[in-house]
Amino acid sequence: MVTLRDKPFADAVQIAEEVAEAAYDCLSNCSANSDELSQTRTMLLCTVADGLHAVVALLKSHGQAHVNTILRSMMEALGDLDHLNGPRAAEYYDRLRLTSALNRKQEGTKLIQSRVGDASSAAVVETARVDCRAAKKVIDELQKVRKLAHLTINERVQGPSLGPDVIGIYGQFCFDAHNDVTALRQRHFRDGELVLGDTLDVTAGVQAAAHAVLITTLALAYLNDYAKSVDIRYLQVMNRALWATQTLHGAHNALVHRKLREHGLSVPGGSA
Repeated sequence: MVTLRDKPFADAVQIAEEVAEAAYDCLSNCSANSDELSQTRTMLLCTVADGLHAVVALLKSHGQAHVNTILRSMMEALGDLDHLNGPRAAEYYDRLRLTSALNRKQEGTKLIQSRVGDASSAAVVETARVDCRAAKKVIDELQKVRKLAHLTINERVQGPSLGPDVIGIYGQFCFDAHNDVTALRQRHFRDGELVLGDTLDVTAGVQAAAHAVLITTLALAYLNDYAKSVDIRYLQVMNRALWATQTLHGAHNALVHRKLREHGLSVPGGSA
């Protein structure tokens, strides 16, 4: 297992930790609008910030193998954020609502059917029925009347301005997170022996920290677009996050610089 005794890895974790704290500081000192769309954007930002803290914690632990599960969730949130800051944000938000309602109705129906004849589950079943009825109202409005379609995970991840590499990176996260049998063998079976907690080399550890910082930097850039007010420390946080991204993930410098310019933010050090 790569440890903090490995300097490149230790430096990467320290940078990620600093950006994680800065992201919390930034979000705790901003004020978003009160409509549901703005609230959803802010919650997605919070999910990304929480994810960065989780990545840091996992990289310091024997749970390193599970870091891509967190990165997958962060990437999904970034994709939603990109869609929700585009020209069709309102429609996309309604499709998110529809997708959620369809999932809730499906899972609620399964629960109800599995508890038929079980008197001890009466309260649970009634709660599920209430939720299914509420979900059906949303489905009737958005799918049957307005003819909106649910969102696939690939649609959600592939934000319109994030570029073509996103799906490939996301696919690698899923390869690990879904316990693909090849991924399992790579993590837990080496030289004919089962392995626990010995899962990342230095390169993989640095790359995990770099991906987490990159996603967080891109996500924070959207805050400048829709927040009602942003604390002055926001630009300081963005400068730090950009520096960290350049340090850890030079391959994506051009993407980060472009995204910051799109959101009206200054780019330290000039263009990529």
